[in-house]
Amino acid sequence: MAKRKRHDPLELLLRRADAARLLAFFKSISERMATAFSDAAKLVPAARGDGPAVSARGNLRRLHLDRAFRIAAAEAGYAVVTGTTSPPSWNYPVIRLGAFSLTLGIVQRATAYGPRRLRSHGNYVFDHVARNEPVNPQGSLLSAKSEVVEVIPDGALGAFVVAEPSVHVPDSPLYLGFMVPSPNLRHTYFRCSLERLIGLLQERVAVERRPMRKKVERKQPKLKKQLKRPPGE
Repeated sequence: MAKRKRHDPLELLLRRADAARLLAFFKSISERMATAFSDAAKLVPAARGDGPAVSARGNLRRLHLDRAFRIAAAEAGYAVVTGTTSPPSWNYPVIRLGAFSLTLGIVQRATAYGPRRLRSHGNYVFDHVARNEPVNPQGSLLSAKSEVVEVIPDGALGAFVVAEPSVHVPDSPLYLGFMVPSPNLRHTYFRCSLERLIGLLQERVAVERRPMRKKVERKQPKLKKQLKRPPGE
């Protein structure tokens, strides 16, 4: 079985995109998401066992995260589409970045050292990630002789900018990241902290802005013609 070519999520993100613009968005969303946690904790202080207050703080934080996403997108010049959950109960923002459609997500761990998983398993989440199989690093083609070329349209893949909250540290996120889950949500095809992603984008911008060196044309040395001496000399 021939293994499918692995798609680089960063390259898919940058496809036909301006790296500096992407960098501005992810820097802004990272800062604003951290502020959303801080503001919600200040406005609704809650003890760990105070269920109603903890729930209210979580709802307020979710509102602030939504606003943070929309403002960061608008500042970077990305159009925001508002999606609706199924069945309809609330809305969520979506922007298109290269091959990805990006929205918000909350992650959590089942155990202290377990993998981070999306908290929501609503129908809209499954719809969002339904076409993610082409970025499965373990995927394989049906035939070694297949000549089928995978084409991933812009915005076809579902990704999330995610935050991990904690009742122990309510005023700051434990983790902020970029995440591409599997269609069944049991696995994560790609996950990268926003800090790491911002670093990668900074490197790309630096390379793109680096002035190209002029090729120095070197003159080829010419051999001096030797004068022919008359016979007998």
